[in-house]
Amino acid sequence: MQKYAICYVRYSIGEATENSEIIWLTDSPLGWVSELEDVRIFDDRSEAENFMNQGTTKAECLNLVTINWHEEFAEEENEKS
Repeated sequence: MQKYAICYVRYSIGEATENSEIIWLTDSPLGWVSELEDVRIFDDRSEAENFMNQGTTKAECLNLVTINWHEEFAEEENEKS
């Protein structure tokens, strides 16, 4: 199963390899986190694309990524709810 998430890559100019990190869009309150476990997950690609195109965040550097969703991870998410 696949899920979708929105992220952007933050890096220091000239040191992209050493100091880059992926910042994920979180759900509540709407902001940014560095841990995938805290990310806002979309079930539908078009839903994620629509959200990304609303300009709610830094649109010039946003990326939509596909996550290969495993049942074990999904069960952990359900337990958190």
